[in-house]
Order: sequence, then structure tokens, then C-alpha cells
Amino acid sequence: MKVLLPLAFLFLTLKCAAVVTEWIDFNLEYGHVKIPATITDIDTYAMLDTGSQLSGINKVFLAKHQLTLDKGSKRKVRGVFGIENKTTFTNVPISFLGIETTVDKITEMNLGHHSTGLLFGSSFFDKFVTQLDYPNKKMRLVSEDSIDVAQFQNIEARKQKGNIYDQWRLLKRIF
Repeated sequence: MKVLLPLAFLFLTLKCAAVVTEWIDFNLEYGHVKIPATITDIDTYAMLDTGSQLSGINKVFLAKHQLTLDKGSKRKVRGVFGIENKTTFTNVPISFLGIETTVDKITEMNLGHHSTGLLFGSSFFDKFVTQLDYPNKKMRLVSEDSIDVAQFQNIEARKQKGNIYDQWRLLKRIF
């Protein structure tokens, strides 16, 4: 009994730590999910991109607001048009979904119009399960420990052979 009771409390405590946010509105622009965010207290939008390996800050946003941020090291970024050395920034104060934080090693990117200041890539999606309700333009975040994703699996997941750049070259040869 002395062991069973503490284990039961531990189990209940872990279950209580599971997090599910309220449904949050998002904008859907040309297939891109965007959520309100701020960078150094300037309102902007963060684009969510599951295919991006990096998170970034828009070069045009920086120029428009004449922001001078702490520069970090250079980072080699491979894109569709080749490899470029990109500037990274450290200690960048951002907020989104009620979270205020600072980010390091955020890469300068070209994200189009200055109204999109941030890009959240795969590191954003590693933290939790993201539920997107496209018809109602709502999303919520669910901690991984509060849902058994495998229970809802409706397709077989397979590891991708090669990489996206090999596939891009193959498509260019075909067309």
C-alpha cells in the first residue's frame, strides 16, 4: 500500500500535465497557415510550414521596421536554387499564442510581404501535435502525452527515400 498510493498519485499527476489548448483562429492565405505573432513588440504573422527544416525571420520585415538584432553565426542553407550563407540572429523577442519568449539561431529568410515576419518550421511541430480545422480556420495544440496518435492513424507512414533535392532534380528531368 505504501508503494501503490504514491504510484497512483504520480500517474494522476502525469495525466494532469497533459496540455490541450483552446481552439485558436488562424488565417489561411494561398494554402499557408498564419497565426498572429509579434517580434520586438511589432505585430506580424507567423507562417507555419511543416516542410521547412528551419525557423526564420523575414528579411523584408527587418528592413521595413529598421530592426537591428543581435547577429549570430552564418548558416549554410540549401534551397531549390542552390546553397546560400544566411545570417542568423540571437535573443530575438517574439510572442505567439500567448507565449512570450526569445529565440536564438533564427535564420534570415525571404518570406515575401513584410506582414509575414516569421516562419515556424519543423522544430515548432516537434513539440506537440497540431490539430488543424481548415473549414473553420481554427487550430489547437495538443501535448504528445495527452493523445495516442497511433490510435487515429488512417494511413501507413513510410520513410522517404532520398531527399527532396533528388526528387526535385528528377521532376526537372521528367518535365
